[in-house]
Amino acid sequence: MCAGSTLIIRESCESAGTRPSRDKMLLRAVAATRFAGTLRPGARRPPRLLRAQSSRASARPGEENIKPLDGIKVLDLTRVLAGPFASMILGDLGAEIIKVERPGYGQTGPMSQSPGYDSIASAVSGMMHITGPEDGEPVRPGVAMTDLATGLYTHGAIMAALLWRAKTGRGLHIDCNLLSSQVACLTHIAANYLNAGKEAKRWGTAHESIVPYQGFKTQDGYLIVAAGNNKQFARVCKVLNLSHLSDDPKYKTNTLRVQNRKELLQILSQRFSEKRTSEWLGKFEGTGVPCGPINNIQQVFSDAQVAHNDLIMKMEHPTAGKVVIPGPAVRFSDFKINKPTPPPLTGQHTAQVLREMLGYKDDDIEQLLKAGTVCQNKQPLILSGVAASQSQAQRRTRAQGDTPREGCQSVARHPQQGSNPRPTPQQAPAKPTAPLHKIMTVFH
Repeated sequence: MCAGSTLIIRESCESAGTRPSRDKMLLRAVAATRFAGTLRPGARRPPRLLRAQSSRASARPGEENIKPLDGIKVLDLTRVLAGPFASMILGDLGAEIIKVERPGYGQTGPMSQSPGYDSIASAVSGMMHITGPEDGEPVRPGVAMTDLATGLYTHGAIMAALLWRAKTGRGLHIDCNLLSSQVACLTHIAANYLNAGKEAKRWGTAHESIVPYQGFKTQDGYLIVAAGNNKQFARVCKVLNLSHLSDDPKYKTNTLRVQNRKELLQILSQRFSEKRTSEWLGKFEGTGVPCGPINNIQQVFSDAQVAHNDLIMKMEHPTAGKVVIPGPAVRFSDFKINKPTPPPLTGQHTAQVLREMLGYKDDDIEQLLKAGTVCQNKQPLILSGVAASQSQAQRRTRAQGDTPREGCQSVARHPQQGSNPRPTPQQAPAKPTAPLHKIMTVFH
């Protein structure tokens, strides 16, 4: 990260010649969907990641909606999920996201030039080894946990670097990679091996050192019970009408329950299978025993608490129509996150970025377009004079175009809320002297 107010985020990209899966494209679309925002009067208004407006996370009456990262620019050329996920969070906090890619194993070392994928890092880091049924094969987690963890670590590292800069006046270079992020998440698994030489194994939904602490099949589904101490175990036995088990010498302590795990779980599993999930949850209500249903995705988004936490957002996309996406995990007391608006599509703002950020004149932009060096969306070139006369509403709803032609560059910029005047050609910065291909690599 440089010493100014521009951050550079780098992340590994997919191998050359491969196409992203539909799921990954949707994940990127979710991340790209959340940009917008406002700043104090007279300041440049940064785009930020769009979320549904929280009913409770609103600014105080009479105060502006000032966010922690207002005025911070993020140069993000990442792909897939880890980098964009970090940028998404930074954008939620007010940063302007503009878009750099490095290998997924760190920037030095024997694997530094290997392509970084969530599934590979999950395997190499040991996460896949400890995931899956006890007697089964290793299992890849259902979501890209390594990518997501890396994004969260990156977000936290950037926030720390900003504080470092405020205290020292110096910037930092951050190396946050997939492998390191996932190995760091091994926590007690890593500690058990490093200190006691204990190799980890797969436990399915169970806990290796606490019993009962796992999922159970019911008459119509599954639930999970986490009895973390002897008192909670006694309450489980009472709910199941198996109170004699809590007094059984074989199960009096957790150590004994772990030793006699198989026999105890057979008894508990049989009893749980006799009633429906909702019946058991009702019986556990008020007992102080942690438990809950193992929901499918439909059940997740039908949950009243999920709706209450504003975790479902809706927006209208100009080509896809109504789009529903997950909301933010965190809400804040003194500022709100904006309602979602459509993300820009590829090539929509090529001319705007070349003109306003790199200082190119309209004639130069036209020549680049004709030569195929850059691409513009399927619309007439928006020259500076024409753009200045566009309505504020038009500026807010600019949409991206189709995928650019092979061999040319295109620029997509997230929409900005507000109507700060665009700089005229006289106000634009001097045209950079660096070769065009070096400048344009930031838009790959």
